[in-house]
Amino acid sequence: MVVSCRPSDAIALATRTRSPLYVADELMETEGLVIEPDDEDVTVEGDPDEVVGEFRAFLDRIRPEDFTS
Repeated sequence: MVVSCRPSDAIALATRTRSPLYVADELMETEGLVIEPDDEDVTVEGDPDEVVGEFRAFLDRIRPEDFTS
């Protein structure tokens, strides 16, 4: 199936459906950007569903007061 959409929507859809994402070579040559990882990049290990579950639990517990100094 071919879907025409904004780049952000295409990335979100491809990620959620684990589908390939095709981009025109001309577009990548003119607009593409290679981001090199640095020492500050964090790699999350473990089952992605478990990591997401832990993050959702964190979001359920956090309160606005936790952000005040």
